[in-house]
Amino acid sequence: MSQELDATLRKSLDDVDRIRKRQRAAMVFFMLAFVAAVIWLAHLSRSSSTDVRTVLGAAVFVIAAELGYCTFALTLHISRMTRRILKAIELSSKP
Repeated sequence: MSQELDATLRKSLDDVDRIRKRQRAAMVFFMLAFVAAVIWLAHLSRSSSTDVRTVLGAAVFVIAAELGYCTFALTLHISRMTRRILKAIELSSKP
């Protein structure tokens, strides 16, 4: 493998690692937002003086947080597969 291709492959692997760190941080954020939203929704549903719009807003926030968490879980899985493919290319190119 030429030096140019090796440098490109190395850069791609480093980019995938950097992106994965950001994705993990985003997943933790959305997971905490989801848990907080569920707790908030449970608290609102127990209160007798809560407006229906407030509970509906909390439910929408729960769904949005869950959707964000699932999206980042999917992107983390895709980046992991990308990393494996790039590693396989690197290993197959070595003598």
